[in-house]
Amino acid sequence: MRPQELGLIGYLNGVMRRYKWHVVGTTLILAALLFSACRKDNGPRTTPIYTEYTYPASIKASFPKPKQKEEKDKDKKEEVKGLPNLDFNIDNRAMRVWNKIPLPYQSKFDSLDLTIAVTSEAVVKIINETTQKVTVYASNRRAQRIDATGGKLKLTVEIEKKPTLTYDLRILTYGYDPDKFTWTKESASLPIAAEDAKVLKYQNRIFWVASLSDDSSKLYEYDLSNSTFTEVEGADIPVDLLPSSIVTDGKKQVWAISKDQKLYSSKDLKSWQAHDLGSVKVSQMIGEATTIDGKSNLLVIGYKEGSNLYQTYTITSSGAEPQGDLPKGFPVKEAYVYSYSQDGITAITLYSGLRADNKPSTKSYFLSGSLQWGETPYQKEKKVLPNSGGLFLPTGKEAELFVIGGLYGEANQPSSESKRSSDKGITWIALPNQTTVGGDLLPRHSASGIASGSDKALNIYLLGGIINGEPSQEIWHGHLDTTGGIINSFN
Repeated sequence: MRPQELGLIGYLNGVMRRYKWHVVGTTLILAALLFSACRKDNGPRTTPIYTEYTYPASIKASFPKPKQKEEKDKDKKEEVKGLPNLDFNIDNRAMRVWNKIPLPYQSKFDSLDLTIAVTSEAVVKIINETTQKVTVYASNRRAQRIDATGGKLKLTVEIEKKPTLTYDLRILTYGYDPDKFTWTKESASLPIAAEDAKVLKYQNRIFWVASLSDDSSKLYEYDLSNSTFTEVEGADIPVDLLPSSIVTDGKKQVWAISKDQKLYSSKDLKSWQAHDLGSVKVSQMIGEATTIDGKSNLLVIGYKEGSNLYQTYTITSSGAEPQGDLPKGFPVKEAYVYSYSQDGITAITLYSGLRADNKPSTKSYFLSGSLQWGETPYQKEKKVLPNSGGLFLPTGKEAELFVIGGLYGEANQPSSESKRSSDKGITWIALPNQTTVGGDLLPRHSASGIASGSDKALNIYLLGGIINGEPSQEIWHGHLDTTGGIINSFN
């Protein structure tokens, strides 16, 4: 082929190559423009969050931080205390939502910041029943400020092709001062001055088991209505038994230990049976615990004679079986055992008590679903509970506990202070507004007592205790007027 012809062909190939890339480039540009137009029409594409939460999985809230108050003629500002954060119960059957712990008495608010764990594919609306203001919740935000005036709200969850969910959401507030008790000294007195004692409900009756200075014990039936005690005839209680150690199992059998660390049981509180545990000495009764596999175990804290290694033991027909070592700082004696059922599993927490070296335990410990103890989370660094000897009283109200008196500080000084917890003993507040009738409520430790409540009142009966080194026969009645009820309650 002639050079001229070769040059022409090369020229034509170059043109075709340029044309080809021109077409490709044009196509790519058109595709990009089309894609851009589609995105413009449909909006930005975001990945849905919480897609599995078609129901609200959790609801929490906090209140706007209050502003400081200016003080006249002073260079400093008065700090204004804010309201506590809220954690809500969610009932998907009754379609109700409410804060687990009511707000303090006379709390005032008009807005709060709500956080809901729910799928972002849902349209969530909060309607204030008082003001009728509607807020659309944006699940991609950390918190959404809503109108909370009146504390009665509706919460709706709308998901395409699913029925709309509608919840009644209530912000509960105490209608009374839960810290204001009136203490009255009863004219009646205890039948004996007890060194150690316990009030217990057993077979639909209330009993008082009390030990005297000579280590003998007596059994009384106790009538709360008129503060009378009727001695139970024929009671044969072992010498040295520690009434404060008594626990009841699921078969209505009671268990206790003695000063010489032996184990006893009874089916009627009158006759008692000793249990041979070989070389194992029991320092602390725990009680019955149901593990995650559904097995029930009677637990104690103890050690083998001649050893200083304390362990958890399960009590069996053949003796005591060790279940592992205890955490450092664990209370091995004189601790209060707080036991409750949670989803069919026994949860147990130990408060106060003494370690193996006889020093106060500074932490509380728990077990739930297993036989291994853990340190209770969210505890304050500063010890707020007595070393020992405090009267711990559950009220029957969920998560509520009181502790009265006990020994505090390095000097083990007795106290008349009362404290209340509304979260199963995680946090405690001192009760400041106590009034007394009939004398002074003196510092004491090792008292016995019982809490009796209703929708209209809470009553605490405080029996005896060690006052100024001597056992007392005083009976005190603490009354909390709850007629104000819980504001915004569903009841």
